[in-house]
Amino acid sequence: MISEEDNSSMQHSYLMVKPAGCFYHNGDAGQGYTVSDPIIDAGVETAFNQMPFDAVSFLQRYQGIQLLSIDAE
Repeated sequence: MISEEDNSSMQHSYLMVKPAGCFYHNGDAGQGYTVSDPIIDAGVETAFNQMPFDAVSFLQRYQGIQLLSIDAE
């Protein structure tokens, strides 16, 4: 699937993890990256809460898309 997004739609709406185990995302224009503490040290909840995240924009990206379900046996 290929989808076009503008910068405002993408800002704070992706969950990305660096190889070092930190959440990160692009900061505001020219500000570089925002990076959390390492997940292994801080825990997922604490590291996640250090990042601004727009759940509404995240969910809007996937509205109307049929997601596959994988059943673990």
